[in-house]
Amino acid sequence: MPVYRKRPGAYHYGHAIGVLLLDFEECRVPGGDMGNASSYDYPTLFRTVPGATAERVTKCDPALEPTVVEMARELAAQGVKTITSNCGFMIKYQRTVADSVDVPVGLSSLLQLPFVAAGLGGRPIGVITAHSDRLRPDVLALTGIEEDAPIVVAGMQDKPEFREGVLNGRGSLDTDKLCAELVETAKEMIAETPDMGAIILECALYPVYARRIQQAVELPIFDFMSLAGFLHAGTQPRAHAAGY
Repeated sequence: MPVYRKRPGAYHYGHAIGVLLLDFEECRVPGGDMGNASSYDYPTLFRTVPGATAERVTKCDPALEPTVVEMARELAAQGVKTITSNCGFMIKYQRTVADSVDVPVGLSSLLQLPFVAAGLGGRPIGVITAHSDRLRPDVLALTGIEEDAPIVVAGMQDKPEFREGVLNGRGSLDTDKLCAELVETAKEMIAETPDMGAIILECALYPVYARRIQQAVELPIFDFMSLAGFLHAGTQPRAHAAGY
């Protein structure tokens, strides 16, 4: 048996990934929501960022940055191997957090934009977001995507179920209705941009519906769960079956 040494400040061990959560109550649906522990195939540790309301984060409030960094450092102190979040607009804090901890950081599903673009030969990428009016070019630029990259953004802020069930905090969420709204949005994007090559889902609630969207539009779908899986695979590679 190996010899283990304690980590200063750590009270529990074995968490593969740390997730920074927004500070508001919502229905965290099983099957893909970043705030639901059952979405992950590996041990996950959550930390809520005090004061990080959806309103403040989607407006990229710079005053939140010190608190985001503090919570990320707390996750790192507990031994997580990588850190992500549950809102794509956390991209605002990506660089500062990455500079502040010694584990890989991927706070936004939008970080996949340059990677996806590199494989599409110049075809447009669709982005479905909670707030299209707030996902401005300056926010997209934080991902490292080229300025002239063909990005098509569609927002869910005016879709009834998403607006009432999520943005307005009704306290319940009809997943069939939300799924239908997301599929409808994806189809509308492709109708307007037939040569679209892939879709990225900004919001951390949307991975629950990624498979249904993919089946409806027959395009690759990237989301927070694909980002988390990538980070986990890099920080804790699995042993592959041997054969020769």
